[in-house]
Amino acid sequence: MATNDLDFQSLKQTLWEDSDGKIVMFEVSAEHYVTHSIRVIQALAAVGEGIVVALSRPHKSMLRSLRKNDVNVENMWFVDAVSPSVGIPVQEGERVMFVESVDPNLLMNVITQFFLCISSEKRYIYLDSLATLAVYRGGDALIKFFRQITAKSRMLGYLGVVLAVEKELDEGLRAQIAMLCDDVISLT
Repeated sequence: MATNDLDFQSLKQTLWEDSDGKIVMFEVSAEHYVTHSIRVIQALAAVGEGIVVALSRPHKSMLRSLRKNDVNVENMWFVDAVSPSVGIPVQEGERVMFVESVDPNLLMNVITQFFLCISSEKRYIYLDSLATLAVYRGGDALIKFFRQITAKSRMLGYLGVVLAVEKELDEGLRAQIAMLCDDVISLT
């Protein structure tokens, strides 16, 4: 599905319609990455409770942007794989866990803990740019992690959403990720 202008209601409906175990990838331009990230998270948060995995931006930066745009963050759990790796002082919180490095195994362990904390019927996991994993760990690690996270999301009935910057991944990796998704939507 390709679209240039998906309004908020349509975005919310596209995400949450038949959402039990659905996996959606949004491809966005680098210039509009932050704007689309906020819109997608807003559509997720308007309906459900979920996990936001921050792989490219520290969770505090994401929180500031979300709050600035009136996104309800009360039902979000954050996994921050950025702050510790760049030396930002971290303080564990009730709804945030920090991962020392962008390691797929560590990420899966923390995400699995959060999967077990969420009891809402409408729940999601949002991955902020998978390409970060490819940079730190390579394409094979990225695909293995994405296979694990999509399988666990489907098994537990989570709506899985990943944001990818256009042309950020090579075609082979992009194709493998797209094959694991139910929908691939282009937002420009």
